[in-house]
Amino acid sequence: HSTTTEEAAGHSGGNSGMGGDFLYRYGNPQSYDRGTVEDKVFFSQHDVKWINEGYLDGGKLMIFNNGNGRDPLYSSVDVIETPINGSTYFLDEGKPYGPDNLSWTWNIGEEMYSHSISGSSRLSNGNTLVTFGVQGTFLEVDYFGNVLWKYVSPISNIGLINQGDSIFQGNGNKVFKATRIDINHPSLIDKIIKPKGYIENWSDNCPEQNSMLYDSDGDGCIDDSDGDGVIDSVDICDGHDDSVDIDNDSVPDGCDPFLDNDNDGIENYHDECYGFDDNEDLDNDSIPDGCDDIIDSDNDLVSDLLDGCDGYDDLIDVDNDSIPDGCDQLIDSDNDGIPDSSDLCAGYDDLIDIDNDNIPDKCDLLVESNQEDISDLNDTCGVRDDDIDTDNDTILDYCDDLIATGVTDNQRQESVPFDRIIIFVMPIVIWIFIMIVKRKSSHN
Repeated sequence: HSTTTEEAAGHSGGNSGMGGDFLYRYGNPQSYDRGTVEDKVFFSQHDVKWINEGYLDGGKLMIFNNGNGRDPLYSSVDVIETPINGSTYFLDEGKPYGPDNLSWTWNIGEEMYSHSISGSSRLSNGNTLVTFGVQGTFLEVDYFGNVLWKYVSPISNIGLINQGDSIFQGNGNKVFKATRIDINHPSLIDKIIKPKGYIENWSDNCPEQNSMLYDSDGDGCIDDSDGDGVIDSVDICDGHDDSVDIDNDSVPDGCDPFLDNDNDGIENYHDECYGFDDNEDLDNDSIPDGCDDIIDSDNDLVSDLLDGCDGYDDLIDVDNDSIPDGCDQLIDSDNDGIPDSSDLCAGYDDLIDIDNDNIPDKCDLLVESNQEDISDLNDTCGVRDDDIDTDNDTILDYCDDLIATGVTDNQRQESVPFDRIIIFVMPIVIWIFIMIVKRKSSHN
């Protein structure tokens, strides 16, 4: 300090040239008309101190920020780097003192709220000693915010507090702040430091157990805080039942970041088919087989259990023989005994070929049995050659009754047909026969 008492009473003098004026202020810019209530950072703070040079964040300020009036109510330990400018501090016109942000901060939310007293200090090992004043609690936290140890003072204004009793009896176990003395401090060089047991009164009901870190009720026994039957010293999942592990992955469910009861690699929360493997979907219908009402691998609307032709559509049976085509060794749509793949005349019987020209009749443009190039439909004389008519009477020889008699066409027209002669003569012959029979009968 370079300012005399006389200079401090004015506005000049000292290294800063500002006498007794404020050199720096931080935490509530509204108090010097450089901000609003929204800009408030500190709330009833305590134990502001410089961090020793050579320590982590050395040369910065550490503050126990009580949080009195903060919403919600909680306390924090904050570190800031002041904007030093020689013997003064930078301050822009119309703006509050910096910094804009904290260099380091630690809190445990509403679990720690001390409306008064309390303190904090950076240690040589880089950790921070915190005094939670109104609950007489000391904590050491590392730079990453992990609580390394915690101790609750057993002393109140009415004497020692028994292990397990309320710390709020009487005026409570309040502690203004704690300061750690390094083992290498000059005042301890020639001293022998020995632990002397517990300060508070207690009864050791489990002398065989080392319960110091796990005995909150003061009975000398290791607690089972979560009541799962597993003592705290070996508890895998603090606060939860270690025996509850429904997916059998050796991680208690309360601490399991990935619950998968059916072991299909899909978290229960996202599991579509609980109790079955979501990855099994034989018919690729996006419904896991375990929850699929119909598993139809070949998508023919027939369940695999009832499928007659696996891998093929059971409904396709073009030859209607009750064998799905995919498994039918002989697909014969026209039932002529010839596979469709080899069928010459689809839809008709390939075996019917009366003119033996290797073209099934139903697909034969010319069916002619007697090889005369005349269709059987137009053939006037059956299987004989329609081209032979030696007497040129337009009646084919094979079907001409008079061709063998040598009768000409004119004679044919003038003569009485033989069939008519037969019809005329036959009754006469029959009458003569009858008369002869009668005469013989009369002579006898």
